[in-house]
Amino acid sequence: MRRRELLSTSVIVIGGLSGCLNRIPLIGMNPEEVVTEFYESQFALDVETANSHIHRGSRIESITMRDAERMQIHEYSLISVTESDTDPQPEDHFLNETEVDTELEILYEELDQLDGAGEALEEEINHYEDGTNPQVATVSDMAEVEAVIDYNENGRRHRPTRPVQLLKDGNGWKIWTISSE
Repeated sequence: MRRRELLSTSVIVIGGLSGCLNRIPLIGMNPEEVVTEFYESQFALDVETANSHIHRGSRIESITMRDAERMQIHEYSLISVTESDTDPQPEDHFLNETEVDTELEILYEELDQLDGAGEALEEEINHYEDGTNPQVATVSDMAEVEAVIDYNENGRRHRPTRPVQLLKDGNGWKIWTISSE
């Protein structure tokens, strides 16, 4: 009897939590789903979820509440997200193991010349060592999708297509770049 109660309670708690989050964790999402949730989260003022889809080493700035509110003011909506014809390869975008080793040697030499006073160099070294800077060895796949956005600005409707590149590493699919029109 206690097993049934425990199981029943567990199911209720897990169901309640996933209901609070309004989604099941990112496990198994494909690139189109990641980009769709990224944009729809922004439109719904859920910047935490939107930012969770951006790779931590990307140069994309975090989405702020102000950004999300501006999207609501301009009536942003997502029309479609489709796979593009581009097939990006990690080798074309990231350093391989030998290049990373060479880069780290250079950074360590520069740091030694500064007698350990180079915080920016230490941070860059850490980013290579902890995987924040993607490398061919840590990126298992890449994809590009095209997101068609619709919004109203100054009384005119706009519908740009934004190519979005994603990479897949140990944390699943994450957005790496978003190009403007």
